[in-house]
Amino acid sequence: MSSALAQVKKAKEASLVLASINTEAKNMALKNIARAMRENKNKIIKENKKDVDKAKKSLSEPLVNR
Repeated sequence: MSSALAQVKKAKEASLVLASINTEAKNMALKNIARAMRENKNKIIKENKKDVDKAKKSLSEPLVNR
């Protein structure tokens, strides 16, 4: 099975699980994700800059700016 197809199947399975979780649990998960993003903001920005710099070497500017 191709990697892309495997990822699609996993995403579909995850969507079915998420659909059955109650709102309170979903909200808690979203709050935890938001907290983790705030706590790791500088690292995320640093790694994103690396990705953008790498993309600039092989992609057109409009694609990089997306």
